[in-house]
Amino acid sequence: MDADCASHFKRRKIFPTQTVKEEKKDGSLVVSFMVGNFEEIRHTLKRWLPYIKILTPAKLRNEFLADMRGWIVWQEH
Repeated sequence: MDADCASHFKRRKIFPTQTVKEEKKDGSLVVSFMVGNFEEIRHTLKRWLPYIKILTPAKLRNEFLADMRGWIVWQEH
């Protein structure tokens, strides 16, 4: 989570299984979520654009990026 929204994630959980794993020197956070499937977290994460970066799992990151690319193409047409 970007430093701009890190304080919010430290104050409250946006997802029940949220765990703050690391606080970086720049104020950003590494946050972990345990989910049964990606759909459980996908819409929650979209609400936090552009303040998030998905580190792992790669499959979720790639699916998320594909969704965003599709949205951009749709917007441009």
